[in-house]
Amino acid sequence: MRDIELRSGSSAVGLTVKEWLQRGGGAQILAVKKKNGTLTANPPEDMKLELGDEIVVVGTRDQLKVIDPML
Repeated sequence: MRDIELRSGSSAVGLTVKEWLQRGGGAQILAVKKKNGTLTANPPEDMKLELGDEIVVVGTRDQLKVIDPML
C-alpha cells in the first residue's frame, strides 16, 4: 500500500480513475483525498485526478513498480 501525492509532471494528473486503473498494472486506488480535504473511499471511475490530490494505492510490489513512472 502506498500514499501518493500527485505532483507537477505526474502523468496521472488529468486522468480519470478508470484511465489510471487501465494503466496501473493491476494496482487499485482505494481512496482519493482532494486538495480541499475531501476524502473519497472507493472513488468513482469518472473522478478526475488533479494536481495535489493524494491517492491511496494498493497492489503487489510488482504492480506498484508499474505505477512508479506515472507518478
